[in-house]
Amino acid sequence: MLYPDAYRGVKKIYTAEILQIISVVCMIIAGIATTVGMSASEAIASGAATEATGVPTGAAAVANLVGLAGMVLAVVAFVMNIIGIKNASLDEAVFKKAMLWVLISLASSFAEALLQERYSQAASFVEIITHISNLLVTIYVIRGIISLAEKLKNSRVRELGEKTIRRYLTVEIISIILTVISLVLGTSIDEMNYVAAAVVSVLGIAALVISIAAYFIYLKTLKQAVKMLEK
Repeated sequence: MLYPDAYRGVKKIYTAEILQIISVVCMIIAGIATTVGMSASEAIASGAATEATGVPTGAAAVANLVGLAGMVLAVVAFVMNIIGIKNASLDEAVFKKAMLWVLISLASSFAEALLQERYSQAASFVEIITHISNLLVTIYVIRGIISLAEKLKNSRVRELGEKTIRRYLTVEIISIILTVISLVLGTSIDEMNYVAAAVVSVLGIAALVISIAAYFIYLKTLKQAVKMLEK
């Protein structure tokens, strides 16, 4: 094994990515539960459904529980990703650029948390910075894998890495656009009615679903990189 630190690091990043996918699935389930609860509340308020009084409470409980699980998994994945990138950077300098964007992502997440209580609209837009920072972390991780593949003369993994960057960028840009539209709709309506709130919720879910597609594209490259490095 020529690059043991890179192997351990990329393997940790791979595991972190799997946890991140599970986290996003949890967030999607929580989003769907929230939308169902909103629909039931609207139906009850309008008198269209009188026997569904327990649905909003049940949906809220599901959304809170599954959403909390998703957040915990996201934190674990984030920490494991940092450790993996740090390890990999010992064998390949390109991973250090990924670490820089991890720190920027961490700073923007902290700023978002500080703004959330009093300036929720500003916090929502800081979230976009975090999203873009995470995108660049992924790009530089893949660049690090490509560099290692070139050193090991593995053209298959190198070509896969280059293809992954193109596909990942396309999918993530779509996800970011959907997120921005959702935020604009949410901040342009002072008292959001049911229809507007539902649209924002659906767009948020769509962005998460598209993110999962991006994660799977990335996961394939990480898996092949681990196989390459373990030899």
